[in-house]
Amino acid sequence: MGAYLDDLERQRDMLLLLDSRGPKDYGEAIAHILGRRKELLMGELDFSPAHRVIEISHELDALVTICDLIGSAMPKGKARNARAKEKGVSREDHAIRMGRMLTPPNWRKRIEVPLEKAQDEARQEMLVRKDIDRNRAFLEESRRVLRFLEVVEREMERAFARVRRVELRKVAENG
Repeated sequence: MGAYLDDLERQRDMLLLLDSRGPKDYGEAIAHILGRRKELLMGELDFSPAHRVIEISHELDALVTICDLIGSAMPKGKARNARAKEKGVSREDHAIRMGRMLTPPNWRKRIEVPLEKAQDEARQEMLVRKDIDRNRAFLEESRRVLRFLEVVEREMERAFARVRRVELRKVAENG
């Protein structure tokens, strides 16, 4: 349970990071998410035992596969996104913008379906003892991406609800 909560905390941290830097489009946002994950994995290399280095190499390969599957390009070098959040934009407006960008109405078809199909293939390969470490890393990283996008979608829905409540209060007060 603790690992799950840690993972949720990391996803919230990533959401805050994206919230503070406004990517201009879907590809840039996805590249930033996966590039940041790559940076975190690369940061572990210096202090990891040999078995963890092998796991990290598989996880990095999985990120490239995920990029290929969802039609984004893994950024070269450090993931950078210098576009700062515009001043005067509320958290709700920014959460809505991020949600629209990362989880547009067809996002599940565009991202979730190809990743789930690839996850099924990875599971099948694991059952016949083929590339178990590589496939396990892919399953872990692809689930992480999907959970993150679901968090973004939920934050957008919450922001919509908050904005709607504020607007309804204004209408009721002026009514």
